[in-house]
Amino acid sequence: MSKLKVVNMLSTFNEKENITPMVETLERIAKENSNYEFITLVVDSHSPDGTGEIVKIGKNKIQSFFTGDSPRFGCFFDCRIWPCGKGIKSRCGYSQ
Repeated sequence: MSKLKVVNMLSTFNEKENITPMVETLERIAKENSNYEFITLVVDSHSPDGTGEIVKIGKNKIQSFFTGDSPRFGCFFDCRIWPCGKGIKSRCGYSQ
């Protein structure tokens, strides 16, 4: 029987301080629950604090870790000026 998949999708904007502890916690939970296949997907909104760079380094270290960027230009506004909402990030994440 195949394992059930659990996808943890994190949408981030200026989460440099929090992203590493969050991903480490999710990895610990995944190891404690080996009857599931855990995947972590982080969708960053081009954070000016460097969150995206931290995420890109992390994806090279963890096999079940994936990244995506929300579009720079949202529906009616520039995401560089105004952070894209979770809906836009979620659509981006699910399409990855």
